[in-house]
Amino acid sequence: MGSIAAETRRAVDRTPYLRRALRAGVLNYTAAARELDVAGETDAVASALRRYADELPALEPDTSRVSVRMERNTDKGVTVLGQASAAESPTAISLRGDIDPGRFGNAIWALSVSDVPVLGAGTVGEAAVVLVPRGDGPTALRLVEDVLDRD
Repeated sequence: MGSIAAETRRAVDRTPYLRRALRAGVLNYTAAARELDVAGETDAVASALRRYADELPALEPDTSRVSVRMERNTDKGVTVLGQASAAESPTAISLRGDIDPGRFGNAIWALSVSDVPVLGAGTVGEAAVVLVPRGDGPTALRLVEDVLDRD
């Protein structure tokens, strides 16, 4: 077993949204300390979080551009990562531009917490596609655009 500081860092590094919140300066240290699976007093874990936040680079705004569009009734993207979509004529949310795995993952996460089923997804270079049921296309488009605008 390591020190409280080392355990806290490992716990944060295993939880990407906490690390991002630390870098953005928007984390409630005491509340996070209560939730982390770190042996130690809440105040000690909160202090370790504060020190770790001071060492992390600040979150820089992303200036990259990604275009997002919705394509209905298309066969484009029906096969993602070698798997055919089970849905008939899914809606494809196509992304082009500076798409890194983190931004793409955030978009997929936003869809999942909003109860929009993701039928398939994949990226290749500066292109990505997310397949959603036909009726969920407009909602998916707005969610993906919102996430990419924030990142």
